[in-house]
Amino acid sequence: MKNISFLTLLLLCFTNSISSQSLSLDYDIYSYSSPGEVNEMKIYVTNETDQNLPIIVTKTVITDLDVISTFCWGATCYTPTTSVSTYSEVINSGSTSSAFTGYVHDMPSNTEVPVRFCFAVETDISDKVCAQVIFSSMTEPMSLEDNIVDFNIYPNPSSDFIKFSSSEKIYSEIYIYDLLGNTLKVLNNSDNRIDVSDLKSGIYILSTNTENNSIFKRFTISK
Repeated sequence: MKNISFLTLLLLCFTNSISSQSLSLDYDIYSYSSPGEVNEMKIYVTNETDQNLPIIVTKTVITDLDVISTFCWGATCYTPTTSVSTYSEVINSGSTSSAFTGYVHDMPSNTEVPVRFCFAVETDISDKVCAQVIFSSMTEPMSLEDNIVDFNIYPNPSSDFIKFSSSEKIYSEIYIYDLLGNTLKVLNNSDNRIDVSDLKSGIYILSTNTENNSIFKRFTISK
């Protein structure tokens, strides 16, 4: 299995070193495996505080495809139906944990599976950081700006609304993320006009799926 540089893939839309108030993550956002294999990805979690912290994990699979996604956190590996770890893993002050691995089993052919993993302090779950990663069996990885699908967002930049056009039919909901991977909006795929007037100035990601491709497009809010 090989990892594709996420900077090449995402053209600076995300960063593979992100942080919250107490935690930071280091990871490759893109992981490749052949169809039928187990695709796995490591995420390294650092405690940036001067206290030992118990950390829990949540998992969100961002696709309508029928895939088997699991993760291990510490000594516990969870079933595909588990979305929140039932046990916390304590990370000592200033230490980095390599105890997390995410998996997609029996990778479908020619497919990209986006999954978001969030790491939160158990005693204050608002203190969290998220990583959105892509498990892929595509022969050639696609970049955000060099996608096979002709998908456009306009106006871009915008201050109050955006619209999109796609050369392929949209088969899933529309997701809007910030650069920490937090979900800000989930919209019906028929909502061609999207209200973004409540978003602050900055860079955001629109994500959705067509029949054959996962779409990730960057847009800017400027006020």
